[in-house]
Amino acid sequence: MKEEVCRLWKACFDDPEEFVSFYFDKVYRLQNTRVVREGGKLVSALQMLPYPMTWLGTEVSAWYISGASTLPEHRGKGIMQKLLVESFEEMHDRNGMFSILIPQEEWLYAYYARLGYAPVFACTLQSYTFPSVVPSLSVEIPGLPECLREASALYGFFNREMRKRPNCVQHTAVDFEWILEDLYLSKGCLFVFREPDGTPGGMAFARPGREATEVPEILYRTAAIQNELLARIGSYWPGRQMECCLPPADRTASKRGMARILDAPGALGVFAATHPEADFRLELRDPLLPGNNGFFRIRNGQCFRIEESREKNDFRMEIGELAAFLFPHPAHISLMLE
Repeated sequence: MKEEVCRLWKACFDDPEEFVSFYFDKVYRLQNTRVVREGGKLVSALQMLPYPMTWLGTEVSAWYISGASTLPEHRGKGIMQKLLVESFEEMHDRNGMFSILIPQEEWLYAYYARLGYAPVFACTLQSYTFPSVVPSLSVEIPGLPECLREASALYGFFNREMRKRPNCVQHTAVDFEWILEDLYLSKGCLFVFREPDGTPGGMAFARPGREATEVPEILYRTAAIQNELLARIGSYWPGRQMECCLPPADRTASKRGMARILDAPGALGVFAATHPEADFRLELRDPLLPGNNGFFRIRNGQCFRIEESREKNDFRMEIGELAAFLFPHPAHISLMLE
């Protein structure tokens, strides 16, 4: 089936052959694939990729929808909706709390909203232009082989800094190596700031985009290190503006992705434990995952499923509205294999 899904991917996406080969060699897993066939022909598919996610001070399981595609002649029949609903059930059964994705076009936000997703991820886009400067000797640009040989130390710094972000999709050590391979396939580089003892003190992932140099992630201990990294990127691709995707500063940040709740009782339990002052009754409706339907009481740091009663509920929400409620501050998502 791998070859069939690969052919479907090529028919639906305009990705370089090198990326497609890399994805299906390293990332693709049969057990994480769902497909639809018509007349024996594979016409639609998606991948469910597992990611850890820090949320409200705890780590939860999130599943990223990748490569959701349907052959052009079979679109408009509700096939992808059916496929996604089936994937919700499977991801829930694999202890998933959230399904996450990044819509590739603006109109898809409305499409996914109908399936219970809410735009909880955002980023602050910051543009920089640096004059020609002498590159910092503290910032290195290792090649991919050097990065992979030092992957353990690089990942150690990367993971520590990423986990300082309160609501953030995280990456495993294996995923970190995939990120590096994808970065270099796209003609990008990893920029590493070295402390005096040689350990990483900052890093930036950068690649040449069509109109600007893209910096999808930058991590650093101090503002001075950030400036050195940006100056080095500017000197590596001179005369180009840099566009950095930074963690969201506030609700005015740009939309970046969406999340759907798979396990509402579990998510409400985490919320209750981290908001012991909360005290309310909630009626929740989820037309696609019936196990999320019902009445809940949040009180004294706990969530209880309750029976319907004559007492007035404080809130009545659809599942997408609950996702927006549980993310009062936008979450961060970066370095996904889009």
